[in-house]
Amino acid sequence: MHYLDYELIRQPISPEGDDGLMKIGSSDLLVVYPAGDERAVFLNAILKAAGFDAVAEQVSTLCPADEQADIDLSALLLCQPKIRRIMIFGISGKRLGLHFLVSNYAPIVVNEKTYLFADDLSVIQSEKAAGNARKAGALWQAVKAAFKNT
Repeated sequence: MHYLDYELIRQPISPEGDDGLMKIGSSDLLVVYPAGDERAVFLNAILKAAGFDAVAEQVSTLCPADEQADIDLSALLLCQPKIRRIMIFGISGKRLGLHFLVSNYAPIVVNEKTYLFADDLSVIQSEKAAGNARKAGALWQAVKAAFKNT
């Protein structure tokens, strides 16, 4: 391998969030999940239960499409210093340029930011509707532990 053979991660998101992928809210919470209206409805229910009464205004969101190129989330977070808590649903850390491994539903603090990785919201929602609330319960425990709006 030649020393110039390295992979670049394209950064399609502007720091101002005016590219349609990211919406900046007033709180310190960023939620990253694949684009989809059905996911947003379920996410709003979770966040309202966690104390966010005006989710659209309070919570920052990043919703890349499945075919979207990889995103350098750490660079984005440098441009948004108020974001201290990050919930990631259904997107791998590698795709976001995050190079640490963690189990789903286990909050972790890295560089003074709290991260929570979880399964895709549609998976959690469909399993809960089918009577299996294990993932939904694990998500709620993690949200109560590190992501409640106080």
